[in-house]
Amino acid sequence: MKKKYSFPKSEKLTEKKSIDAIFKTKKMVFKFPFKILYLGKENVKPPKTLISVPKRSFKKAVDRNLLKRRIREGYRLHKYILQISQKEENQKEEKHIFVCESLAFMYIAKEILPSEKIHEKIIFLLNEIKKNSYTNVENPT
Repeated sequence: MKKKYSFPKSEKLTEKKSIDAIFKTKKMVFKFPFKILYLGKENVKPPKTLISVPKRSFKKAVDRNLLKRRIREGYRLHKYILQISQKEENQKEEKHIFVCESLAFMYIAKEILPSEKIHEKIIFLLNEIKKNSYTNVENPT
């Protein structure tokens, strides 16, 4: 499986309608310092992503931007975790499907954590999303 380490504008969640839909969803995973909301529809394209750091917790824009950069970098390097490879019988190539349509990262800690900790938590949460979504896809009840 080829890993693509990019985060183009097309993968950023910007439409108000989509943002409202993701905040109305009940699908969520939590691991301090993150709460991630997601829409669990399978998609061929990488999920659209929103990153939120509250102004209430971090008054200075410099601090909020630092955290957003660290979260964005952690997601960019590890978003391949959300891929599922499927090989059809009559096709020679594998087909890559992402387990969710959109994600919203919400940073809930009150202090700035180092990049290593942020990456570690993002990896854990992306694996949780994949596990939750993949079991729902395989066993619809």
